[in-house]
Amino acid sequence: MSEREYLGREMALHILKEAGLRRTEARVLILELMGESETPLEARQIQDLAAAKGMSEGLWLSTVYRNLELFAEKGLVQEVKPPESESIFYRLEVHGHNHYAICENCHMEIPLDLCPFEEIERQLQAADFVPTHHRLEVFGLCSACRRRLNR
Repeated sequence: MSEREYLGREMALHILKEAGLRRTEARVLILELMGESETPLEARQIQDLAAAKGMSEGLWLSTVYRNLELFAEKGLVQEVKPPESESIFYRLEVHGHNHYAICENCHMEIPLDLCPFEEIERQLQAADFVPTHHRLEVFGLCSACRRRLNR
C-alpha cells in the first residue's frame, strides 16, 4: 500500500500501536484524513476536512497541531515548508523516508526514487558524526500549473 492510499481505521490503529502511541479518536481521524489526501495538508485543512465529514466534534485546531507535532517526533509525518511561505504542511510518512519534488502552486508531490544522501552519510560516519534525519525537497511547478500560469 502506498502512503497516498486510503489508510482506513484499522491501518491507522496499527500505525499508532507500532509507534507506541495511545489510540485516540483524534489521532485515528488525523491519520485517516492524511492518508486520503494526495498532497500534504496544513493543520487547518485537516480540521476543515473533519468538519466536512461531520467528524470534527472535539477536534480542536490545538489538538490537530499537538498530534501533528507528536507524529513528527515519531517519524509518522514530515513537515513541508514551502519557500517564501509562512505555512507548514504535513505529509504522511509511515512507510519510511522519501524525497519529493513539490509543486509550489498545487502542492502535488512527485516521489523521487533515490536518496543522494547515502554518500554524504558515509562521509559523516567516517568523521564520527551520526546524522539523525534528513530530507530533500525540490520545489517548482508541475506541468499543469505551468500551463495554467503560462510559464
